[in-house]
Amino acid sequence: MVDHINFAGVALAPDATVVDLVNVVPAGLEPLAALKHLRELRLVQTNPHRVPLTLPFDLAPLANLRDLETVALPKLPVRDLNGLAGLQRLQEIDVSATLVEDLEPLRRCRDLRVVRVRDTKVEHLDPLEELKRLATLDVAHTRVTDLAPLRNLPSLECLDLEGTAVADLSPLGALHALSTLHLGRTRVRDLAPLQRLSRLHRLDLTGTSIDPGELTRLRNAVPGIAIVGAP
Repeated sequence: MVDHINFAGVALAPDATVVDLVNVVPAGLEPLAALKHLRELRLVQTNPHRVPLTLPFDLAPLANLRDLETVALPKLPVRDLNGLAGLQRLQEIDVSATLVEDLEPLRRCRDLRVVRVRDTKVEHLDPLEELKRLATLDVAHTRVTDLAPLRNLPSLECLDLEGTAVADLSPLGALHALSTLHLGRTRVRDLAPLQRLSRLHRLDLTGTSIDPGELTRLRNAVPGIAIVGAP
């Protein structure tokens, strides 16, 4: 019986449920395929000298880890999410600052609560339109412009759109659970759709050009809202 599994120089127990490592850059994820009970995988990079994103990083070794709930691989050379497509228990994914462009493999991950894809080339949010449990979505500094796929996500509480070319907020008008919204450096001008969101308590408008009248109407409609970076 194998007493440990070597992963990027780190000895892991075969029955490990959590792999949480900092500044470890493995050649691949193949050794993790043997961790049949793995629930949380976090490979966090804090080194300012980032990993070269030209290296391939295949998620296929994760495909049969049916207990996986968390996958956090920010700043690693992940190109696609195909290896996660069948993980029905997946609740959180973070592939910020990676090479990911397509979220289609997440369409069947109906238990997802947190999706972080900031600083990627992601453009389309359609694969998320049926994720009814999604509570946190971070698409800051992506190519996202159309929020229509989000209009029927009743659990969405925190949405970060900073640095995108988003202009139309009308799809958010029925997201009554929304409490935190980041719109810094977007093209948004009309805040009227937010006037119906009674739970919205924090709004970031840093670097936007919002008419003062819009701000007054929003404050009147949503008493107690904290607006950061208001012009």
